[in-house]
Amino acid sequence: MSFKKNFRYFVIILLFFSLSLFISCNNNESISDNNSYSIDENTNNALMGPLEGAIVKVYSLFDLNNSIEETETGALGSFEVTLNGIDDEDLLLVSITGGNDIDVDDDGIKDETPTVNKGTIHGFANANNLKTGKVKITLLSEIVYQHTKHLIGQIHTDDFEILINMIESKLKKTNNSKKLIYFDPTSSDDKEILAFDYDQLIKGDNPLNELYYQNEEQKIIERLDELFQSVLNMKDSSFLNATNYVNVSLNPPIEADITSEGASLFYNYDNDSKKLQEFIKKGSNLSFSVTVRNNYKILKWHGCDNVSDDLNTCYL
Repeated sequence: MSFKKNFRYFVIILLFFSLSLFISCNNNESISDNNSYSIDENTNNALMGPLEGAIVKVYSLFDLNNSIEETETGALGSFEVTLNGIDDEDLLLVSITGGNDIDVDDDGIKDETPTVNKGTIHGFANANNLKTGKVKITLLSEIVYQHTKHLIGQIHTDDFEILINMIESKLKKTNNSKKLIYFDPTSSDDKEILAFDYDQLIKGDNPLNELYYQNEEQKIIERLDELFQSVLNMKDSSFLNATNYVNVSLNPPIEADITSEGASLFYNYDNDSKKLQEFIKKGSNLSFSVTVRNNYKILKWHGCDNVSDDLNTCYL
């Protein structure tokens, strides 16, 4: 009797232990599921891992001092902008500052403790893509920014987009058409399009993301040189030979009026009205005429294809 009773207790205890283990396993699976995530390709996101609570600013390439719109990232670094009055085709600069990175190693599982980010990452995107929610601002878009920022406002936006494509082509495998502004660092498929190992940006010695967390600007430049100097050169200006537009600027002489043909550049000395800078398509017929005041005379032009007999007009 005692044996049967003890055996019954043993069976009950064993069943209870098995049930407890089953519940515990299920709970662990639930926790794991709750910590995993995926990025929606139809949202804008700030991603090193996802940067939550970061400040988003959108700029025109012709005014980097005043943002067009500002907002803050939400869950998984998502953000929305309206960009009212901005043409869909306009190329814009997006900056992402601060926030908390919830997945430092981009494995698709949220870290137990988020990592505070003190730095800023950037990306270029057309207004339409930002309005419709397709843009991912990442370390890759930041690499493109770092290698092109010195030409912002210095070249026509059409040429700037060509430059971006040239930079991207050196970072991707041959014949891959996916734009890096759509890159998701948690996607193994997206990582496969790269011509280098993405993990070298976030793992190993001196990882790039750690430098951004600490806002180590000079060390970031040095690290980018170490990683990409064989394929990218931040000081390379050879691209300018292939541009479709030239940046024409006027430096008005003292007491003179300037008009132009083939451009909208002008200067009026009396009321100081002016337009002194414009991008002109290469091969365009262009001329400048100068009317001088107070017995000033034009003695010589430099860089003209032809000059009028009275020396008042330069033809390019």
